[in-house]
Amino acid sequence: MVELVKKEGSTLGLTISGGTDKDGKPRVSNLRPGGLAARSDQLNVGDYIKSVNGINLTKLRHEEIISLLKNVGERVLLEVEYELPPTAPDSTSGVISKTIDICLHKEGNSFGFVMRGGSHEDWHKSRPLVVTYIRPGGPADRYYRHKHTDTHAL
Repeated sequence: MVELVKKEGSTLGLTISGGTDKDGKPRVSNLRPGGLAARSDQLNVGDYIKSVNGINLTKLRHEEIISLLKNVGERVLLEVEYELPPTAPDSTSGVISKTIDICLHKEGNSFGFVMRGGSHEDWHKSRPLVVTYIRPGGPADRYYRHKHTDTHAL
């Protein structure tokens, strides 16, 4: 579940594709850089939007979904389904595990990355935690750029 709270007259900053009259499930097709949805660090392009404020989208046409999102009000509760990137089956894949400690400072309510997976009461549904997106210019991105900038005195 993803909750977004927008100011009256503002937009969510996302584009939706799909609907019963289009190519399948309603999905996030774009996140406007700097928009509310992108800054929430809870959504990725490709996420399937199952419902909006409890209204199931599976039987709605594209135009009906867009109308619903435009007129939803200030508090928007999205039920989201997503796919995790494939994990490496074993160490022969060339992936080397490494643990590091980093210190990030939140901007608003976010560290600037989207994390997916985690434990579930049904262990069949538990998945490894995976960072699926780092928002450009956010705290995680700035940390990475700072630590990986080569500075040499000449």
